[in-house]
Amino acid sequence: MCILLLLVIASSTGRRAAERHERRQFLWLASERVLRAEAEHRLDMATATSVPPSKRGRVDAESVATPCTGVTCEVFTIRNIDPESYAIEDHLQQIRQLGLKE
Repeated sequence: MCILLLLVIASSTGRRAAERHERRQFLWLASERVLRAEAEHRLDMATATSVPPSKRGRVDAESVATPCTGVTCEVFTIRNIDPESYAIEDHLQQIRQLGLKE
């Protein structure tokens, strides 16, 4: 009887610890999502002036097919850009600023 009681107490204590850990992880995940959304919003505001309005709302098949979502995808992908006219330093600076914000 005593062994059964000890097992029940140990089980309930372990379950409670696991539940606290899950709650802590959920709060961490929620705060990370908020930070990511804020960083994407700031990046969108920063790039909104440099991207023409006709291209801002455009959705092409390639962007829909990729698993990447949000404005950060635009920062980390390079598509159909002439290598001679592309400034890699500007692109790296955008990525660096995004990393500092997140």
